[in-house]
Amino acid sequence: MAMTSKRKITALLFAIAVASGTVPARSDDPATGVVKRFYDAMIAVMRSGQATRARFDQLKPVMMRTFDMSVMAQRVLGSHWSTMSPEARRKFQAAYADFIVATYASKLDTYSGERFDVEPSSQPQGNGTLVYTKIVDSDGVEHAVNYIVGRDSKVFDTYFDGTISDVAARRSEFTGIIQRSSPDQLTEALTDRTRKLLDR
Repeated sequence: MAMTSKRKITALLFAIAVASGTVPARSDDPATGVVKRFYDAMIAVMRSGQATRARFDQLKPVMMRTFDMSVMAQRVLGSHWSTMSPEARRKFQAAYADFIVATYASKLDTYSGERFDVEPSSQPQGNGTLVYTKIVDSDGVEHAVNYIVGRDSKVFDTYFDGTISDVAARRSEFTGIIQRSSPDQLTEALTDRTRKLLDR
């Protein structure tokens, strides 16, 4: 049974699963264009009605173009990144990317009238550009979802409700796992999570 609109919005916000209609972004603003193209691709996936694994296959090339998975993987590991071998880093980065894509794929099952609006202008922020968007559910309730787009035109962090950094939240979660085990076991845990998401 499909989730209700409110439950779906919550799942999208806290599981990094976002997609739906957008307002046109300014053609001369490259950062907003990145986010708009991402949302447009998500609409197509949601409306395709395919199974989770098929959605994963559709989403992966889109998300690898949109998100800087290498930078995100390094940031979520924090200081632990420097303790890992090049091979361990490569394996973690691949497992992390698949996990993020699978998380989206597991949530974008149906389209039920949610709307995503992309603000027409962006704002410089640190080493990137802040793009403002909002989710509007079928009851008209709005939630801010903002993106930091780097100079290479790839997203390297997402802020839910305007302030909750996805990278920071995952770094806190992953640090706890590493402290109880090891970076290699975190990679294995992410691979297992991905498999379970795709088997739903």
